[in-house]
Amino acid sequence: MIDDISEKDKQEIHRKMCEEVLETDRFPEIVYECSRVSASGSGDRYWVALSGELTLHGVTKSVPVSARVVINGSSVRATGDVSVR
Repeated sequence: MIDDISEKDKQEIHRKMCEEVLETDRFPEIVYECSRVSASGSGDRYWVALSGELTLHGVTKSVPVSARVVINGSSVRATGDVSVR
């Protein structure tokens, strides 16, 4: 269970992720540039599909993103999933 991981181990996991996996010193940014959006729905609830380019670890690839969008007054909340390999 994730709650059973000590604070020291969490810090070590974070350090390894930044230094050894993502190499954040060499690649400090993750960028998603959306080139096309389509949406369906009405009122305050929508489904959106984004088409764009994701740049991660110095590599750029086309990555589609789907999300559910809820508008509540002056706030907007988007929830979705995307797989990165």
